[in-house]
Amino acid sequence: MRVTFNLVPPDLLPVSVSTPLGVSGQSVTVVTVATNQGGGVAAGYWYDGIYLSTNAVLATNATPSTYVYRTIMWGRAGCMHGRTW
Repeated sequence: MRVTFNLVPPDLLPVSVSTPLGVSGQSVTVVTVATNQGGGVAAGYWYDGIYLSTNAVLATNATPSTYVYRTIMWGRAGCMHGRTW
């Protein structure tokens, strides 16, 4: 008996990141939005690295100031998820 599998992968894409500018000495809210533009479901976990910078350029020697653990079951194309830290 021959069995055929049709694997449809997810395709996760960052959409936006928003933060306040010019904040010093206090907590800030970081909001991220991403979408799955693929036809498959994404399930699992990962860490988002949060970098602080004085400009919009990520240097090659930059190190994250913190990591945020994420776990999710991400639906098919068009599903968007936001996260606030």
